[in-house]
Amino acid sequence: MRGRDPLALVLVALLLYAALVLASARILIEGTPQAAASALDERARAAAVAVRPAVGERELVVPAGAGGAGIAQLAADAGVLRDQRAFLLLLDYQRAAPELQAGRYLLARPTPAGELIRRLRAGVPTELVICVPAGLRLEELRALLVERDDEAPGGCAAGPVVSAASWDAAHEGPRSHPLLAARPEGASLQGYLAAQGYALEQAGSAESLVQAMLDALAEVVTPELRRGAEARGLSLHELLTLASIVQREGALEEEYGLIASVFLNRLAQGIPLQADPTVQYAIATEESARRDGWWKEGLTVDDLAVDSPYNTYRIGGLPPGPIAQPGSAAIRAVVGAPETELLYFVANPSCDGVSHLFAETLDEHIANVGRYRDACE
Repeated sequence: MRGRDPLALVLVALLLYAALVLASARILIEGTPQAAASALDERARAAAVAVRPAVGERELVVPAGAGGAGIAQLAADAGVLRDQRAFLLLLDYQRAAPELQAGRYLLARPTPAGELIRRLRAGVPTELVICVPAGLRLEELRALLVERDDEAPGGCAAGPVVSAASWDAAHEGPRSHPLLAARPEGASLQGYLAAQGYALEQAGSAESLVQAMLDALAEVVTPELRRGAEARGLSLHELLTLASIVQREGALEEEYGLIASVFLNRLAQGIPLQADPTVQYAIATEESARRDGWWKEGLTVDDLAVDSPYNTYRIGGLPPGPIAQPGSAAIRAVVGAPETELLYFVANPSCDGVSHLFAETLDEHIANVGRYRDACE
């Protein structure tokens, strides 16, 4: 009998393998077997807001240059993808690997391979990425969302992303989020809307955005963190209130803890906080904001004497509620503030406009104030 050509055998084997791969991919795409059909025909409902993971959803962060295999592993680790092999087969069949885009995605857990590829090919529209900085009061947040900002940072939405009417209805309406269970009656959402980046998949859903902001803050104020606040004698509302003051006072995250320590020590000793941002909050109106901004610089003696429950030069303890949206770093700084004897701080005589000098005694503080004035005024 004539011997078979080894090269021919290899070619036949390769052809058979290619046919199997194509058949598997076609089954995945066309859904011939019932299991494959249910996997790829099932489409995740497009969320109005892709922000922080809600129940049953996970955030997938795809770095630039991750590649198909790298993305498959990341998605599997995030609980988004069950079958890496199916994903890679389909990706190869569609020749879509070069089209997958880096970014942050909120995805169902799990997401079918075909839907995951579709989402990654479409990418997250950068024009709908809302960047919410810490330290904004509600009026500023509203403007960020409902007005156009041509000076928005690169990659952030220039707005408007929601209508004024929908935003007002969403944040002013009744709400039963677990985070708000102990919120004082009549209190607004000031301080409860997390400051971070939010990626919208479609504009106009203010209700979903508010819900996502509350969900995001709920991830920051974990049960462990709340227990830490309680150990300091602070309710959640009080924690957010003090954190908002720390946020407005501090410009350097590494100082947040010391600033929080000063205020905690003052609260413990019954000394008024005397925090300028609370006065800035108290005196600001729509009219004055057009002239001085929402956070007036150069407070006058009359400003410091304003009759307001938010004026911590006149009242003892904390004001009725947060004065701005605190960032997660400020919130954690209050709970994790170091034990010190500090009671005062003033701007640093380096005149950098961000750092401070801290003092335990009034005499030390007066000396620091003199150093600042000599150097910077």
